[in-house]
Amino acid sequence: MSSQYDAYYSPATARGHSHPPPWAMGAPMYYPDMAEPPQRDGARLSQPVTGPGGRRMFAKKLPGGHTVLVPLDPVKHQRSLQRQREHPEHKEREHHGYAVHDGHTVYIPKGNRGQFRELRENQRERGAKYKHAHDAHRQTRQHTKKHDEQNKKRKVKHPILTTLAEASKLVFAEKKAVHPFPPDAWLAATFHTFFEELAALADKFSGGIDPFDAKNPEKTWPTELDVSVIPVTGATDADKYTDFGKAKSKIVSELVKVIGSAQHHHTMWAAELRQAAPLAEKNGVTAPGISPHALDAVISEIFAKGGVMKLPKNPELQDHILAKYIALKVLPTHVEGETGPGLRYAELCAKLEGAVDADTIDRLLKKPERLAKILKQARAYKKSAEKARAKGAVAAALAPAAPATAIGAPSLVSMLYHR
Repeated sequence: MSSQYDAYYSPATARGHSHPPPWAMGAPMYYPDMAEPPQRDGARLSQPVTGPGGRRMFAKKLPGGHTVLVPLDPVKHQRSLQRQREHPEHKEREHHGYAVHDGHTVYIPKGNRGQFRELRENQRERGAKYKHAHDAHRQTRQHTKKHDEQNKKRKVKHPILTTLAEASKLVFAEKKAVHPFPPDAWLAATFHTFFEELAALADKFSGGIDPFDAKNPEKTWPTELDVSVIPVTGATDADKYTDFGKAKSKIVSELVKVIGSAQHHHTMWAAELRQAAPLAEKNGVTAPGISPHALDAVISEIFAKGGVMKLPKNPELQDHILAKYIALKVLPTHVEGETGPGLRYAELCAKLEGAVDADTIDRLLKKPERLAKILKQARAYKKSAEKARAKGAVAAALAPAAPATAIGAPSLVSMLYHR
């Protein structure tokens, strides 16, 4: 029978090589005419497993030694069963131990590897470490590439930087032409537009206008930018050009710092800034000033005001406000019942009366899954606030000489910040 092997392993004089064919070294012969090459034992690394509720998944080993559960593809599963019927001697690899599934860790028992179950209480800590190691291994290269791409795109852009660059080109052109350093009148006319834009930028900084609307209120305008001329003190023309280059570079560096930081904070808090002002107006409270936590500041104002809250139309923002209210106003004094979710939710909604309108309470009672999500979020907020309170108590214990008023119970706004 003729095959590609016969053509490839022809005499050395024809092909220019002399190594023997594989079957001469003990390997099984394989011809391209065969339907499928022989499979190695353990070549298929997936194993069907069944979980709670009859969920069918595939347990699969990834590079790095971690096991994951992926959805079972019916077509591939039938193909796998057909291969098992044709090659009964080839067994699927059986997995046991921890596996990552749908964002959390599950367990495949060693004695019953065709099943997977949720973790028990004594397994959760070790399961969390398994998932953390899995996520770290999976995300390392992606995380690095993502940061590299972000660093390339992180170049600060602003019209004032372009204005400064264009004006500076004229000065450097004079230097290249070996001309004397330009006089003060020429520099004042050349950089007039730049210093006008710089003064306008300083006003925006002080007034908290975009992009400085989410800056840290304690941040101050850099003293290096509080100038109306570029300082040059050299004695000779060469020294003056050197001084100009250094002063210009320092101004650019400070502009990049203050603008870049402001743009970053604006991007982080832009959504909250758009939500906070209308919410404050609707509830008749003070609109937020310069603050990176504008939304939580408004919510704290609404809680302090009391009365019926006017919720926004955004369902996610509604749930956020309700969860904060339940965490701060209801859960600290509410003992959850043990007679079933219906009664527990009804008791919870009864404590919302007077804080929200009756229509909102009716909608919550008609959608218990939404109320369960809000309650879960509220518990997380409460737990976060308790950690903040405990952290403050530890700090007070470590600094007994501090004044009694220096560290106290966290305020409503500080508790809201811990999400």
